[in-house]
Amino acid sequence: MAILFAVARIRPNFSVYLFLIGPVKLKYLALGAFVIDLISIPGMANTGGHLAHIGGALIGLYYGWKLSEGRITGNFFDKMATQSGNLFKRKSNLRVTHSRPMSDMEYNAMKQRRQKELDRILEKIKNSGYDSLSKEEKQMLFNASQDKN
Repeated sequence: MAILFAVARIRPNFSVYLFLIGPVKLKYLALGAFVIDLISIPGMANTGGHLAHIGGALIGLYYGWKLSEGRITGNFFDKMATQSGNLFKRKSNLRVTHSRPMSDMEYNAMKQRRQKELDRILEKIKNSGYDSLSKEEKQMLFNASQDKN
């Protein structure tokens, strides 16, 4: 009853197909089970069992309410069911990123800074030779030589 009422709280309009009856919404199935247990309390010898079902229904209703509000994230079984369901989902290779393109002024300023740095490196080569360059300067010179712009 707890499971039935928790699921009925989360997805009340989910249809369940019953044999010889057809589709029944989960909220009506849970309500019917609750009424049957409520009616069976005075007439049967198993009053404790019916009271336990009603208690389970109330606990399931409370758990489903808290779960649908997002106040609890679920327990181990909820996480395992979600992970096992995700195993069969198709993974997308697309990644969404957003970056603001440079304005013309920013691009031109960056290009001027880069050109000044390259001119400084080339002047250093002219005065002191290639071996006087640092590792970063050599890498910048190599990257500039590979640039097709």
